[in-house]
Amino acid sequence: MLTLTPGRLLLLAIVVTVACADGAYRLWKRRVADEIGPYTFGVVLALLVLGAGLAWAGVLVEGLTP
Repeated sequence: MLTLTPGRLLLLAIVVTVACADGAYRLWKRRVADEIGPYTFGVVLALLVLGAGLAWAGVLVEGLTP
């Protein structure tokens, strides 16, 4: 069974962060083109930041546990 080692968690957090950054960039492009409203932009951007933050929180928790 696949276990989440600290190295794998770090790699996963990096991948999630890059994916969230790409999503935020694409979201910004849609907002500038007025394809989405400011409320939708804010909600989706907050969810992207939350997802990246949770990925790094997992790395932090794993790194701090003895």
